[in-house]
Amino acid sequence: MAKAKASKRRGSGRKATPAKKKPAKKKPVAKKPPKKKPVAKKPVKKKPVPQRPPAAPPAAPPRVAAPPREAVQAVIKAFFGHLQAGDLAAAQRHVGHEYPDWDESIYTVWQDHYLIHATPKDSSFEGREWQNDTAWLRDLAIKDEFEWLSDDRVWVDFLYRGNPSGYIGEFVVAPRAGGFDVRRVIFRMA
Repeated sequence: MAKAKASKRRGSGRKATPAKKKPAKKKPVAKKPPKKKPVAKKPVKKKPVPQRPPAAPPAAPPRVAAPPREAVQAVIKAFFGHLQAGDLAAAQRHVGHEYPDWDESIYTVWQDHYLIHATPKDSSFEGREWQNDTAWLRDLAIKDEFEWLSDDRVWVDFLYRGNPSGYIGEFVVAPRAGGFDVRRVIFRMA
């Protein structure tokens, strides 16, 4: 126990009494709610959702018959006729192109055919000799036989100065209402 300090008051002459301790306040204790017993839930029945009948697939576009192979071959032969005449612009317009690589393709054909037989002043792409002097195209031709890979894809073999060069031209045919389109895919070594 702690000793009480005596305090002296002036003029009173009494002795101080020890201070009484106050009783500590009790903290209120929260009562816990009684535990509830789990109640079994009744299963909820889901109402069936009405199903729509499956939609019919979209109607296929009307099938256009593949053009006769002779008609496609005539377009390709005319294309090479423009090339042999040295008219690169007319050849480019005559068929469609799968890729925007027309100049690069003609340059590659020039490199792999003309440069084997001659040495130009400037053999670079930028020099444009392959485009400015198209006399070399007179020696470029195709075989009469066409190799049909499918109804819409055909290969033609190149000839240079009358000899097979190992190069092919690949073309695709796209039927459309009222006709068909021929597109050049690539010129490359076979």
